[in-house]
Amino acid sequence: MPIRNYCLLKGKASDLTLDDDDIPHIEIRVEAGWTSYRIAVNIRSQQPPHDLLFAVNRDFQHPMLPVLLALPEGMTDIAEDNPQLALDYVRGGFLTREDMQVAPCQRSGPGNDLRDVLESLTRQAIDEDHHLTFYAFGESWGPERGKPDLYFGFSPGNGLHNIHMNQGSTGKHLKDNGPNQDGGLLIHSEETGKWTGIFLAFQSQSWVTDPETGNPPHHRRVSKARAEDEIRNS
Repeated sequence: MPIRNYCLLKGKASDLTLDDDDIPHIEIRVEAGWTSYRIAVNIRSQQPPHDLLFAVNRDFQHPMLPVLLALPEGMTDIAEDNPQLALDYVRGGFLTREDMQVAPCQRSGPGNDLRDVLESLTRQAIDEDHHLTFYAFGESWGPERGKPDLYFGFSPGNGLHNIHMNQGSTGKHLKDNGPNQDGGLLIHSEETGKWTGIFLAFQSQSWVTDPETGNPPHHRRVSKARAEDEIRNS
């Protein structure tokens, strides 16, 4: 089953923090009109290899960009209402595995880990007095009525996670696989008109996936063999 509530969040960054969970994230607060949201961006994998793959394209181009500019701030449903806005790392034509590099979560020294990259871009957006707009693709949650946000305290809590490649996974994450549902983060500068694209994936994910299920090839073969066994034994 693909991820639920595949959405796009458009808004302005207003704060950020780093959580201390076993699976660390950069937590970004985003304002959209009168509503606050939280974007939870993975910076380390729970399963080895733990370092993520990432790519930053500082001159991102895509046919959907004029459509994004015309969207209102807040959440936009992609899965049901706007499939033309879906990201697909494998079939989208804007990214390849070779475009990505391995990034440690955090290490000593400036500008040499994934936390530094994401924190620098977000701080720039916060400091530039809302000249930069964030467009985050992923799985939405909330609104959680009566429950304030865990990190920033606004209420009701709601936001977006799975802001990374969402296909080619195995094990317990196999259930989240699907085509045309990858996460990512785009940042648009109102002053220059340029777009920055930030794309994340796990080293354990396959870049060869079934176009209907998003599963890696091995799982597809196993499923087919199981189906053939059921036919023979029926």
